[in-house]
Amino acid sequence: MGQHGCYVGVLSSGALVAASAALHMLMTRILPVDVVSYAPAITWGFTCLCLRKGMSYLYVLMFTAHITLASVCYWKIGTSNAVLNRVLLYPLAGSVMALVCAHPLPAVPTHGMAAVALLQCWSIVGGLLMLVIFPASIISSIEPQDVRGRRLTKFMRQADGRRVESLTVSSRKGVTLDVVVVQREEETDRWIIYFGGNAEMMEDTAEEMSGLTQIVQANWVFYNARGIGRSNGYAAEVRDLVDDAVHVVRHVSNRYSIPPKKLVLWGHSIGGGIAAAVARRESMSSPLVLDRTFSRLSDAAVTFSPLHPALTRLLIRYTTGELDVVADCKAAAGNKKLVIYHRMDEVIAYDVASLGRGDALRELRVDEGMVVELRGTLVQSPHNSLLSAFEERMNLHRCVAALFR
Repeated sequence: MGQHGCYVGVLSSGALVAASAALHMLMTRILPVDVVSYAPAITWGFTCLCLRKGMSYLYVLMFTAHITLASVCYWKIGTSNAVLNRVLLYPLAGSVMALVCAHPLPAVPTHGMAAVALLQCWSIVGGLLMLVIFPASIISSIEPQDVRGRRLTKFMRQADGRRVESLTVSSRKGVTLDVVVVQREEETDRWIIYFGGNAEMMEDTAEEMSGLTQIVQANWVFYNARGIGRSNGYAAEVRDLVDDAVHVVRHVSNRYSIPPKKLVLWGHSIGGGIAAAVARRESMSSPLVLDRTFSRLSDAAVTFSPLHPALTRLLIRYTTGELDVVADCKAAAGNKKLVIYHRMDEVIAYDVASLGRGDALRELRVDEGMVVELRGTLVQSPHNSLLSAFEERMNLHRCVAALFR
């Protein structure tokens, strides 16, 4: 009987762990956009139900802390912040459910509870890392969308020599993306889709980037990734950002009948990683501008992580997902490429993560004339300042023109 009970315990633990792993891995991928914000609440509720019986006193303390923190946030902010709703308020329902349903629940073996708890910790770490890697969703929730919208509307009305059009593009699982197309009044067959950095929003970059006439004269496309501004949903992992980018590229290419070689994928910082991933996934021959971009996302994370570099790289790979710019560019070997970097970059450390360092460039096999080192030291930010602020802008103009030939 004892041996039979042991087998039953192992099987039940295995089933619970498998169910927990499936929930953590699949919820954000299968739920439609209208309910995907409840995915963390579902996985958290399942974890609470598994742990409640075996750790009653500790659970009560955890629940008390959760409800206190959630109450303070609700009192101060209400339900206006989508990020706080997703990570704090909605999961409170799972905590309450486990507290109320404690008695009819069967006890979960200790090893099963430990495995479920570890999976929950893995999910929490992944979610927090994604917010650090792509904080635009947090930043966009701080400033009211109507304020940013008014800035964009003002630009659309006053864009001298440019025609500005607003579009909505559908992405995976019902996500809709806010897109702006800025076309020159003078006819041109040159197009650029811009993939911004991790804190950039379309409302702020559309006017600045499309005004880089000293460097390039082209039609520009800007968009907000999911969870930013009027784009719904949220990015649970890096592949979500790439999915959005792919759908924007497909839509714009078809709508305006743009040949791939006349469509430059221009990425700044993490946007360079997204641009390279799109080129590889879609097998596109479009030229790439990799502006102050990392060699790999995990390389960039090493600079900011207190953990050992090898552990940091593993953590990124198995939580948020990797962006391997070097590998993606090698796979897109036929694409023209322009690499822009700064040795004093305060975000992408040159000797660890920069795509412009020697070993990364050797792997990429980029033409020497298509590598531009920014040398300006008087700019406000080597990483974020507009390219027009650097003395190398004429060289950049030559290089970008070469991409379209």
